[in-house]
Amino acid sequence: MVGYSQDSRLPAEFDLSGVLRAGQNRLAVMVLRWCDGSYLEDQDMWRMSGIFRDVSLLHKPETYIADYQVVTDLNAELDRAVLKVDVALAGAHFTECEVAITLWRNGERCASATRQPGSAIVDERGNWAERLTVAIPVASPALWSAETPALYRLTIAL
Repeated sequence: MVGYSQDSRLPAEFDLSGVLRAGQNRLAVMVLRWCDGSYLEDQDMWRMSGIFRDVSLLHKPETYIADYQVVTDLNAELDRAVLKVDVALAGAHFTECEVAITLWRNGERCASATRQPGSAIVDERGNWAERLTVAIPVASPALWSAETPALYRLTIAL
């Protein structure tokens, strides 16, 4: 057995890395209709059993981008902005990687930066070796409104 979940409304995620083999594999799922949590979930919902949410298999590379956050800070005059990008890596060998962040508008590169992981943030855990923060200045940003929607594209590559 790889995993077990009782809540029918919340997502469940299981790591199959240790049990999958090269070639063809068989994935069997057992759905139990009743458990000690099913009595708590019956409020105004139908008592349905089975899988009624999406099921997908996700392949993650050995090193990957686990999370990111983008915050835009616009100055009071609306003529300069700073794009703050926080990236968290996961997996093996992330210290050997370099993250490239590029901001695009109308197919043209507006700004870009590359960094290796290793955050300047230090807390009780120590240094966050798998994280990095990049501040990208943007001069004369195209502002968005319903009448003139200015869209940018941000790419984060490992």
